[in-house]
Amino acid sequence: MLNTYQFRAYPNTGHEVFIAQHFGCTRKVYNHFLGKHEQAYKDSQKPWNFYEYKRELPALKEQFPFLKEINSQSLQAAVQNLDKAYKSFFARRAKYPRFKSKHHKQSFCVPQNTRVDFEQGLVFIPKLKTGIKCKFHRRFEGTIKQATITKTQNGEYYISITVEESDTAQKMQHTLDEAKAIGIDVGLLSFLTLSDGTKVDNPRWFKQSEKKLARLQRKLSKKIKGSKNRNKQRLKVAKQHQKVSNQRKDFQHKLSRKIVDDNQVSMIFVEDLNVRDMLKN
Repeated sequence: MLNTYQFRAYPNTGHEVFIAQHFGCTRKVYNHFLGKHEQAYKDSQKPWNFYEYKRELPALKEQFPFLKEINSQSLQAAVQNLDKAYKSFFARRAKYPRFKSKHHKQSFCVPQNTRVDFEQGLVFIPKLKTGIKCKFHRRFEGTIKQATITKTQNGEYYISITVEESDTAQKMQHTLDEAKAIGIDVGLLSFLTLSDGTKVDNPRWFKQSEKKLARLQRKLSKKIKGSKNRNKQRLKVAKQHQKVSNQRKDFQHKLSRKIVDDNQVSMIFVEDLNVRDMLKN
């Protein structure tokens, strides 16, 4: 069973330079093959071929020597991410892949050789001699399959570690007691309604911050593009958006914990609805 754990990272100045190189190089590979395929399809209706572009990666490293300075597996992962983006598009699960920008959220994947030291609070990745300091709010046991380092628009770093854990707990036989089951109905006016009639109001975090966000956005629109003051104001807007996102996550985690603790249930049923399409109507 695969589980992913996300931790806040605190890289030092040297780590930030190392991570920035990986962001730039993986973004270069992703955009290069995306542009190349778009041109090939435009010229001869050539379909997407993951293995063909993956074989071209060594030649691309010769063309751009700076790509050799980072983990080669991270470059391969960039091509795999593009392949996943195309598959999601063809399956109508996502929009057409877009070119990555250095001004948006940044990330790169480390498929192998990631180590964790819980005692010292460090994460070690290939080609980086010292570990990156992390705040481990929980521990895990199992085989680390991959790690993804992300930088948000407000400058925060996170490490998401995917771990293959024992599925012993999944194999345990539990007695299903219908008296200990509860159903959850997701709503638009109220956040959700439980099968026992309990309703939970939607806190609408974005609406609470709407006026402040509008004020910050107006100030941002008046700044000169490329100036330091504009970048400072951009960070303020990004931090406010991040605050709204954190409020939503905190509310959902605390609510799910409360539902389990208060009801002591063995089964939770949630309706399977396409909420995005419901909002359109």
